[in-house]
Amino acid sequence: MPKQYSNSTDSQPTESKLSKRVAAFFATTVIASTALALTTGLTGCDNLVTEQVTFIVAGHPTAEFGVDVDSGCAPMTVLFSDESNGPRNQWLWKFGDGDSSTDTTPTHTYTTPGTYTVSLKITDTDTIPSATDSETKKRFIVVGTSIGGFTMDTAAGCVGQDITFTPSFAGVTSFAWNFGDGGTSTDTFPTHTFGIVGDFPITLIVNGACGVDTAFDTVRIGNCPSFTFAADTNGICIGDSIVFTESNLDSLPHSKFTWDFGDGTTLSDTVNSAEHIYADTGLFTVTLTVENSDSLSTTDSLVDYIRVNDVLTPDFVAISPTFACETPASQFVVGFNDKSTGGITNRIWNFGDGTFDSTNNPTPFHAYTTVGQYNVTLQVFAPCGANSSETAVKPSFVTFAGPLTIGASISKASEDTIAGTITYNFQDISLGVPSEWRWDFGDGQFSNAREVTHVYPDTAAVYIVTFTIANACSTTQLILTDSTTVVIP
Repeated sequence: MPKQYSNSTDSQPTESKLSKRVAAFFATTVIASTALALTTGLTGCDNLVTEQVTFIVAGHPTAEFGVDVDSGCAPMTVLFSDESNGPRNQWLWKFGDGDSSTDTTPTHTYTTPGTYTVSLKITDTDTIPSATDSETKKRFIVVGTSIGGFTMDTAAGCVGQDITFTPSFAGVTSFAWNFGDGGTSTDTFPTHTFGIVGDFPITLIVNGACGVDTAFDTVRIGNCPSFTFAADTNGICIGDSIVFTESNLDSLPHSKFTWDFGDGTTLSDTVNSAEHIYADTGLFTVTLTVENSDSLSTTDSLVDYIRVNDVLTPDFVAISPTFACETPASQFVVGFNDKSTGGITNRIWNFGDGTFDSTNNPTPFHAYTTVGQYNVTLQVFAPCGANSSETAVKPSFVTFAGPLTIGASISKASEDTIAGTITYNFQDISLGVPSEWRWDFGDGQFSNAREVTHVYPDTAAVYIVTFTIANACSTTQLILTDSTTVVIP
């Protein structure tokens, strides 16, 4: 049997699967193509057979639609028309109010005022795969009424509270409000204050493009909570605990307390106090909303009420020299600078010579008139609860040195008969504020301490002790002789 080379066993050419797929994506046209088959004859020669296939490529659908009217008063009936291009045999309309249709040109009635988004999806199921397209028109249909109702600041208000009423309307030319307590208004957005307790029917009558319309609602007015609140302190440091307490000023029990501490933290509870710890420094506004047994609430705020400071850390430096030598009729003036941190509200300086500065001065200057060494102290204060003050002390911070008058004292301290030693005390009693000392004990031993003990062997001997003192102003040497000579019997 001769070999067959063909893409079909039928005697008639057939439309290929490829042609069906292509048909879904190109504009409508007629395309001619050829199908080739190669056969082998009895003579052994190959014959080329040509067959022609004609097929149609369908166009892709493009959705579009229109309406006979796109705005009006409720109820409003709208005729939708399909204005799409391309082949389609299925329609899905969505009218934006929950209803839909599969008709070609549906009619739909809107009964509720509002703005509606409409969409159309068309499909051509004759292609493989099916071809679809959609069109959506946002806020396409506007259905109006003279009044769509109104809202109030609250449906349950307080005696004496201003309540604002806000209508939803379109094309209204006049408003007539009746608040149910004898009060009326023709304002568009009126505010009304109810002076007594009760339930009051609110009526709004409007006249507009869609005619006369009326809306109703009810407001309940009661006695709202009256209260004050405070903290146990309004100045703290980071990490300190603070307690807020509410005080009831009316006769109804208060049942719920919602605290806003101003740092992004809130707390709701049924007790009238709250404890809080702030994690950041700054000024914080605290707000409390109190609800009573009638489910009415009142809100009050204390603006910038809480100040949270850094942890109190005292420190100071000198801004001038702290050492000086006395001259005739001289005084030594030293300047100080507070380097403390922590939201300081007050400071007290103690200059060490019996004088103080409590004027809260961060950079005081002080005149020293007497030669000496002085401990300087700074006490700083901040609203930090239990840690409301801290103190920095700097010993011998200021030196006002004069001419040196050397003096020394020596005394026998103890005797160790077993060890065979005698211990003596050596003490500087000089005048003029020396800053350096040197003791030569006469036995080859030395010390640079101001006061020192020294041990001699309990062996008969005479030791000549030399004592030297110095400061930046002078150097003086004293050789202790005679009655101050160390004599070991």
